[in-house]
Formats: sequence, C-alpha cells, structure tokens
Amino acid sequence: MSWRARAVFVSGTFRDMHEERDLLAARAFPALEERLAEHYTILERVDLRVGVETRGLGDDHAKQELVLKVCLDDVKRCRPFLIVLIGDRYGWVPPPARARAAVEEAGFRTSLEGKSVTALEIEFGLWGDLDQQTRSRIYFRTLDYTGMDEAQAIVYSDERAAASALVPAADRARAAERATALAASKRKLRDDPVLGPRCRDYSAQWDPIAKTVTGLGAFIAHVVSDLLPEMIAEAKEQVAAAKAGTLPTPLEQFVAERSRGFRGRADIVGRLSAHATDPDGADTRGRVLAGPSGGGKSAVFARVYEQLAGANGDDFWLLAHAAGIDPRSTSVVSLLEDWVAVLAGKLGVENPLAVPPRGPDARESRVTAGIDKRPKPQEAFAELLARAAAKRRVVLLLDALDRFERTPEAEQLAWLPARLPANVRLIATAVTGPETEALARRPDFVVEPLVPLTGDEAGEIAQSVYDRYHRQPNRDAVKELVEKPGPDEAPAHGNALWLVSALEELNLLDGDDFRRAEAGTEGADEDRLHAMVVGEARALPGDVEGLYARLFERAGRRVSDDPREGTALARAFTAAVALSRGGFRERDLAALIPGVARLLDPSAPSLAWDALGFASLRRALRAHLVRRGEDDRWDFHHRQARSAAERAYVPDAGMRKQIHELVGDHLLGLPADDPLRESEAIYHLIQADACEKAARLYAGELTPGGLEGCRETLARHALGDPGLAWVTSLLEVDALGHDVVVALGERYLFDLDAELNRLYVLPPRAGVARATERLFRRLLREQPNDRRVLRDVSVSLDNVGEVELARGNLEGASAAYAESLAISRGLSDAARPESLRDVSVSLNNVGRVEMMRGNLEGASAAYAEMLTIARRLSDAARPASLRDVSVSLNNVGRVELARGNLEGASAAYAESLTIRRGLSDAARPASLRDVSVSLDNVGQVEMRRGNLEGASAAYAESLTIRRRLSDAARPASLRDVSVSLDNIGQVEIMRGKLDEARKHFEESLSILTGLQRDGKLLPAWSDDLARIKDRLDRLGAETPSRAVDIPRPHPAADADRAAALNIAYQKDLAAWQALPFWKRLRTKKPEPPERI
Repeated sequence: MSWRARAVFVSGTFRDMHEERDLLAARAFPALEERLAEHYTILERVDLRVGVETRGLGDDHAKQELVLKVCLDDVKRCRPFLIVLIGDRYGWVPPPARARAAVEEAGFRTSLEGKSVTALEIEFGLWGDLDQQTRSRIYFRTLDYTGMDEAQAIVYSDERAAASALVPAADRARAAERATALAASKRKLRDDPVLGPRCRDYSAQWDPIAKTVTGLGAFIAHVVSDLLPEMIAEAKEQVAAAKAGTLPTPLEQFVAERSRGFRGRADIVGRLSAHATDPDGADTRGRVLAGPSGGGKSAVFARVYEQLAGANGDDFWLLAHAAGIDPRSTSVVSLLEDWVAVLAGKLGVENPLAVPPRGPDARESRVTAGIDKRPKPQEAFAELLARAAAKRRVVLLLDALDRFERTPEAEQLAWLPARLPANVRLIATAVTGPETEALARRPDFVVEPLVPLTGDEAGEIAQSVYDRYHRQPNRDAVKELVEKPGPDEAPAHGNALWLVSALEELNLLDGDDFRRAEAGTEGADEDRLHAMVVGEARALPGDVEGLYARLFERAGRRVSDDPREGTALARAFTAAVALSRGGFRERDLAALIPGVARLLDPSAPSLAWDALGFASLRRALRAHLVRRGEDDRWDFHHRQARSAAERAYVPDAGMRKQIHELVGDHLLGLPADDPLRESEAIYHLIQADACEKAARLYAGELTPGGLEGCRETLARHALGDPGLAWVTSLLEVDALGHDVVVALGERYLFDLDAELNRLYVLPPRAGVARATERLFRRLLREQPNDRRVLRDVSVSLDNVGEVELARGNLEGASAAYAESLAISRGLSDAARPESLRDVSVSLNNVGRVEMMRGNLEGASAAYAEMLTIARRLSDAARPASLRDVSVSLNNVGRVELARGNLEGASAAYAESLTIRRGLSDAARPASLRDVSVSLDNVGQVEMRRGNLEGASAAYAESLTIRRRLSDAARPASLRDVSVSLDNIGQVEIMRGKLDEARKHFEESLSILTGLQRDGKLLPAWSDDLARIKDRLDRLGAETPSRAVDIPRPHPAADADRAAALNIAYQKDLAAWQALPFWKRLRTKKPEPPERI
C-alpha cells in the first residue's frame, strides 16, 4: 500500500498566536501523525507564518502581503484540513491595490475594502469552497489579560488598542474599525449552519513572569479530538479508493499536467485520434509523432489520451504509457508486465507473467519461484495482444519512446511484434532518434514530424495562460514573444515549452516586481507596469536553456529581500530536485536544503528552513514544478528544467557526489518502510559512489519495498560497463565483515540475479555470476567448514553454468554444473529432503548439458539418478512431486531414444503418461497439455518400433486434446496443433496413405502461414514452416519416404552432431530462456525441462 500525504493548514493572525502554533507543532501534530501512520497517511503541516517572528516590524506588512499570495495558492493546492485561530486581533488590513493581484490571481471575487489578510484567507478557505467547510475547525480564544501591561495588551487586542493612550489617535480609529470587523466576522462564523457547529471556544491565561500565553492544554486536546476522527475516516476512504483503483494514477496525473490549457494543433490531435479507429484493413497500423524536446509532444499525447479515454469503451481497449514520469516507467519489461496484466484482466485469463506463491526460504527475501518458467514478456504480450485483437480493437498509446532505458531492445522497439495484428493501432511520440528511425523502417508505420507552433497557435496559448490567471493578455508583450528569434533564428514561439514558460514568467510579474524595479517612465502606475512587462518580454532569452537560467535566478530574488538568502534557497532547492529521480516531499526538502546550501557555498550565511520562503519559491517556479505521487513530491515539470538546473548549479561531478551522499544519508535516517527511502536511498548512494553504505543497505534487513527498490536500481545500473564494474565492486568492500558479506552475496545470488534474468540482459548477469562465484570461493578458503558458504558456492556455480549455457559454451557450463553437483552430493543428507532436491537440480543441469554435448552415457546416468531421487521424494498427496517423477521419466526416455534403446524409452514414456493421466484435470489446461506431450513421446517411440497403429493412436489422441485446447488468439496453442498434424502426416506416409498425409501437412502449413501473416510466428517456430513446406514439396516430387523424420541414435563421439546442437542452441537462445529448467538453475527446486 502506498503512503499519501495529508495537509493541515493553520490560518489566523500570528503576532498573538505564537504559543498556540508552537504547541500544535510540538504536541497536536505528532499525536495525529502517530495515529494516521496506521492508515498509510503522512501529516504535512502548512503554516506559512513559521519563522516570521524573526523579521522586523517594518517588514511585517510586506510579509503579510506575501503570505496572502502564497496561502491562497496552498489552500487551493492541498485542499487541507483547515485550523483557524481567532483571538482579539483582526490583523493587518492592506491597501486594496496591494491585495488585488493575489486575490484576482486565485480567481477569487470579493470586496477588498477594509479586510485583513487573515480575513481574506478565511473567506477564501471557508466561504469560497463548500467542501472545505467540512474539513475546517475554528477556535476562538478567550484570553484573561490579568497581569498583562498595556504595551503588550495593544498587540493582543484591537479593542484595547482602540482605547489606549499609547496608540496615536489615527491608529486608534483604525483599531476600532478592526475590532468592529472582527466582531462581525466571529458572528458570521458562529451563525453559519455548517461552520457554527465546527466552532469551539477555549480559554487561556497570561503569565506576567514568562510574558507568554499559558493554559493551552485543553485547546490542544480539543484539536486532536476534533481532527483525528475526521482524518482517520478520510484516510480509510483513501485506502479503500487506492485498493479499488479509483485514485488518479501517475499517468492520469501526468496527463492532467500536460493537457492543462491545451490549445492549437487540432489537426495533429484529430489525425492521431482518428488513427485509433481506422478500418481493420488499413495499411498503417502505427503513427509516431517525432520532434525536438520541449516541442509539445507530451501535450499532444495527453490530449489524444483524453479524447480516447473519454470515447466509448465498447469500441476499443486503450493501453497507455508515458515513459519517464517515474523511475519504473523507463523499463520496457515493466511496461510489458503492466500491459500483459491489463490484457489478461480484460480477457479474463490468468496472467502468464504473474509470479506464483511459494513457501518461505530463509535465504531468499522475495518470491522468486516460477520467474524463469514464465514466458518472455514480449512473447506473452504478443500472444495476449493477438487474443485481445481477435475480440476488439486495441489501441496502444505511448509517450516519449526515447525516455526508455538505453538498451538495444528499447531503441530498436524489438519488444513490439514484428507486425501488429490487423485490429491493433499504435500511437507514439519520441524525440527524433534511433526509435523513430527503427519505426520508420517498418512498412506498417508512419513517422510524421511535429511542426513548430504557428503564430496564431501561439496567440491561442497566450490567451489560455492569461485566462488561467484571470487577466487580459498584455498584447504588446505577447507580440514581443511571437517575434523573438530562437536558436538557428527560427521563431522561439515554435517551441511549446519555451512559449509557455515565457508566458508564465510574464504572469508572475506584479506590483512587487514593479516596486523592486527602478523608476522608468513617467505616468500612471498601470502604464509603468505595462511598460515593464513589455521590457521583460523583450529581455527574455529565446532558447529554453537560457530562459530556465534566468527564471531560476529571478526566483531567488522573489523569495527574499535579502538577495543572498533568496539565492541560496533557490540554488539549493533547484540543485536538490535536479539530482533526484522524481522529486522530494516538503519535509525532505526542509531537512536537505540547509545542508545542500552549505555544500554549494560554504562561505554563505547559514540558511534556516523557512516554510514561507519555500512557498514563495514554489510560487515563483510554479509553472515549472509539479507534485508527483500520493506522497506529494515536488519535481520539475519538464526534464529540460532538470538538466538546466544541474548545469547551472552543480556542473562539478565532485559536488554532485557530495549532494547525493547528503540525500542518501537523510533517506537512510528515515523509517525502513518510508516509500522514498525504499525506492531512492540506493540510487543516491550509487550516484555518491558510497560503496560501503550501499553494500550495507542491500545486505541488511529490508522491507519488501526496500528490497525491490535496491534490486531494480542496482540491476539497471549494471546494464552498462561502468555500472556493472561498480555493482560487482560492492562484493569487495573490505570493511563489511564476514556476516554482512555473506548476506550481500546471497542477495546477489537469489535477488539481483533474478532481476537481471527478468531483464534478459546476458553480459551484466554473467558479470554478477562470476563475481559472486569469486566471492564465495574466497569466503570458503577463509572458512572451509562453513556449510552455508559451501552451498552458496554450489548455487553460484549453477548461475555461472546457466550463463555459459546461454553463451553456447557447453564445456564451461558442463564444468560449472559438474562442480556444483559434487558439492551438492557432499552436502546431501537423507534426513533433509531439501538437500536431496539440491542434488536433483544439479543432476538435471548436468543431464541437460551432456545431452547437448552428445554425451548420452553421461546424460543417462544423471537422469537415472535424478529419477531415483524423484521417486524417493514423491508423495501421492503432493501432485507436484508426482509430476517431478513424470518429467524425470521423460528425460530418461529421451536419452534412451537417442541411444536406440526403444524398449527403455517406451517403458519410461509409458509410465510418465500413466502418471500424467492421473494428474490431468479438465479445469487445468496445462495438465491436459502435459498428457499431449507424453502422447507425442509415446508416438515417437512407436514410430521407431514400426508400430504404426500405436503411433497413429497416440498422435491422434494428442491432436484431439490440442484441438480442444486451441484458441485462435493463442499462437502457442495453434502451433501445438500444427505439430500434431505434422506427426500424423508422417505416420500416414509410412502407412502409404499419401493423400491423408498431404491433407494433414496442408492443414499444418495453413496454421503456420496464418501465424506468419498475422505476425505471430515466433522465431523459434520458423523451422516448422520450412520443414512442412519441404515435406509437401517432396510429396509432390513423389519421394514420400524422404518427407519423414526417421530418428537415428547419435553416439557421444559424434562431434558434428554436438556442434550442430550447439549452433542450434545459440540461434534459439530466446526460446531456451523460456524453458522451466532455467528456474532450477537458481532456486534449486527440481522440475526438469520438457519440450515437444
């Protein structure tokens, strides 16, 4: 379950409410946090006046005005629980002209005359939103002024100030007006039918010695008792919504961000949306929109998504993905796993990529059983996509193909079917590069360039941005932007990112900027402000990088009147976010920014966290920041902002490492189940080159989420040569100690290896396998009697053997498996069944590689012993153990058939068939297919024995089962039928029934050519098609006997046969990786491979 943030906004005057605010932070909020944590909710306090008391009174009014601007943003942003504190002060009443910009910008229509900043906050937060009223609590303080001198009383009470001789006459009159307005505001709140019951009074006293307000215990208790039930109820609703899938997904949030205020490009959006419903016979099945970064491709994607998602769901199934919106989204494997799960759900079938449950293993901290027996993700996707397309139109919508990991599979789009099924349409965007070039070579794809925005479209976008700020466009400023040249003298407005960023910057200019500017032209304030905005538009750089640099620099000046403080905050914030993968939460930034600021400029004054300063910075950068995830992480809206910030503030690699380590240390200090710690701690330690810390993290106690974060990040870092060397170097860190090193090595054996296998990347997997082997051999030399380490050596050798097998190095695989078997034998104990299973796994490995080498004697011995163990461990109450026996029998039969021992093969295959008939269940298609495989084995032996009737009966029954299991949308099931037809055709030739043989061959050929036509013929099946064509050609040439496969034994010394097997294996690596036996090599659980 993901954690989510819940905000509490504290509103009210502040010069008289210090004690309440302090106690809320020290006592009330921690109590709420503790209870909300039980419901996966993190409390975030929003109090924009924290830290204000350090400012001088002369700065107070300017500070209040700034508070008004950012608080209206934050109330609208976080839709918080609102705590309103009201004492005896109405608060500062700004001139209407100073409040107008903030109020109008928020889209808030109200009279400003005579209203304090606090009154406007309350009016916006309560009266402007009916839903907000039920998330608000109002607390009226009754203060006993006994013992308070008059100089202090006039600070706490407008009524006392109105009557005090210490206050000038004009100020007394204004204080009287404020006291009257305060009384009216209190009456309005108490009389409201919704808010009245949510008001509460509390008493407080004045301590004349400490000069502070006291007696607030009851107030704190009331806050907790009022808010906690409502917050828990909402948290439960959110948890239920998350489980039901009704909360916005990261993709939906991304679409909302990118489509906001979308204007123009109607022809492109219309063309792409229409492509989704093109007729089935259309030649073009994929359309790709290509253009430069920042050109507006994601906005087009978002608009097309909205149109398609809002269309009739009965017309098509929409599968959408945006790469780069979070770390996981850049993985092709993760994309395929997600889409396979969606397709399986829509089809109502079992997810072929789901990991089956297994019992706990003390040395494995995650579920790994079954991973390797699953099909490759691209094969599962191709099969389910074809099945889905047979029922309904399927639309694949992809944004930012260039944001996937830099692997050949991603760059060449090798994960897509060679030809999309006729009822599938793909729409994608990408920066022009390898991805667009690869798709342009496909006959069924069209790649079209994203043309720059026109001047008219730029005008439409400008109107949209100004509408969002409830302003009329400054036509002269917009004209400056439209006429500004960009890079290569092309119009700057052609780039959507530049245009929107420039417009947002102009809309952030207001009276505050005008007051900072030097006096320019004479005239009215409005005329001078207009001229300043036009001048700003003229001064903006015409390129995206230059514009971002200027925005970051100006943001610092807007944050604080102290230029060094504002610059330090802006630099620290942008640097920290730039070096993150998905942004930080506000509480993380509060902890990190002071340290980052010190690293960036050690000579600068110490920077203390200031919530109001941060809110001001967010406002200054609001067009370039987004909140991501349920935990509200602040991140850059566009990746070009991230790269611009990194180049501007942290160009030095050494400085980047220091900041990464600072972030890593902060994350390690968080609770183990903190979601940001789980996913990001290892990333920052990698970037910091903090080897020992990274090693201890991965070797230590981790939550499931923490283990997943480490595993996936390390695996992806290992994809390149420098990253692989770094990952394997963790195994050589000297300071870890024996126990930590063993735990780390086992994580590599059972966890990291599984992830690299999931990603189907051989070089890094080979590097990790060899590194773990070296590690455990070294540890064994140091402690020769350590049985745990000895078994780890055995497992590491299995991994090495698996890698060498994948490389086609049969000698290397044989040596590794043989040594692993020797160790397993030495560790075996009849009293421990799991140790016998280890031996069985090693025997399976040895038998497989010896078969491939042509060493039939060696394979026979291994499989025979494996069968003996399987019989010993079999239990009628455990069907899986009986299936292990049947699989072992099939391996034995295969070897005996290759040796020419037909009687031995027949006996083994017959017993296996008997077991499988007993295990078959019509409700479990896999069990029926097992029966058909055994029938094929029996038929093959009977053919060799010359028993054509027996062979025909076995093959016919197998065909009957496979026809029953066939599904036009499941290519593998159709291929099974074609194999059975081929088998029967060969029997008919031997029986002299050439017409019957031809009929079966032609049906088999029809199935295979249909699969080829629809792009469903996997590379591993290509030989089937050639073989059937050859059989029919030979039948036509009246050489029927040569159309039959007559198996012949091949001795171990037949080097040519062994070489041929080796070459065939290398060509068919992908198919081998999908076989069940790959899992055994790692997990030491026996279930030998089986093929038709």
